[in-house]
Amino acid sequence: WHSALQVGSSNLLETAFYQPLEPGQRLFIEPRLRAERLRENLYEDGDRVAEYSFTEAFGQVDLGINLGSRAQLRAGLRKSWPTANRENGDARLPDIGTSEETDLVLQGIYDTRDTAGLPTRGTLLVGRLVSSGPWLGGGESYGMAEALAMKVLPLRGDSLQFMGAGGTRLSGELPL
Repeated sequence: WHSALQVGSSNLLETAFYQPLEPGQRLFIEPRLRAERLRENLYEDGDRVAEYSFTEAFGQVDLGINLGSRAQLRAGLRKSWPTANRENGDARLPDIGTSEETDLVLQGIYDTRDTAGLPTRGTLLVGRLVSSGPWLGGGESYGMAEALAMKVLPLRGDSLQFMGAGGTRLSGELPL
């Protein structure tokens, strides 16, 4: 059972329960609840034109398989309620309000890092496909892919981390 609480300019409350489904711990289920709030500034030509407050609450249930001790595949259903409100700035900019999303999520992870917090060596690869649609009351319809790659190399008692990430829209219009 993993839970997190963060208080400050970004707030987070999360809890997840990882439950193996058989003695070899190859198959698992992981339900998760999360609520997060953060503030972001919007800039145009280097000048701040607005500040937005983003809030997202979601519940998700993943079924997965561990592929040895270094790789994992999981598929899940996620129901979320993202909100974006303009706190200050140009009144012509929109208040987005709250939407409702239902997503199917497929994720693969390969991780050889020696520790997750401050690794000194290893590789992390994460890929994720999301398909959001009108099923179960979802108000958005889009597809996207995201990926992250990190390589950590030891260097004279310290370490160097190289990381790249990106994503692309596969279909529909991505929400804010």
